[in-house]
Amino acid sequence: MELKFKLGDYINIPLDDEDDETGSIIGLIKNSTPDILIDQEDKVYQIWLEGTSTILPELGVTAYYGLSRLFALETGDYEPDFDVIVLYDSETGEELYYEVNDGLKECVYNYCNLIGQHKTEEEIEDLTCIFQPRGEPFLREKVLKGVDIEEDYINRDSK
Repeated sequence: MELKFKLGDYINIPLDDEDDETGSIIGLIKNSTPDILIDQEDKVYQIWLEGTSTILPELGVTAYYGLSRLFALETGDYEPDFDVIVLYDSETGEELYYEVNDGLKECVYNYCNLIGQHKTEEEIEDLTCIFQPRGEPFLREKVLKGVDIEEDYINRDSK
């Protein structure tokens, strides 16, 4: 299922998916589990992304939602710390920008300002988005091929 909408309508988009109890895209994202490790510094932090993505064709970026985990000495494991959104170049898979604890609209607004494409809030809200609940192939084919992470972390759910 692929769903096209305007960024300003992001939170209110209904989702016809019987697996999603909330009935919206934001509910699907909030209730999913990040399961693809894309970055790690041993015993310091990890960044995990989930397979859902949102493409913003006018900007040429693909947004992924995820979670940062910090290493806790008390437990000897990585504990959830904060939500992240990572923007990638839709063609090359190059990481362009990431934002913590903000929504997609704020992330895109800040990214546009960073690259010198200043946009008003109305222009940001009018950007076309394409939601893809199965965006893993892009991550695996474009992003992960350049990342050096222990194989057991990447495939933790396949064991």
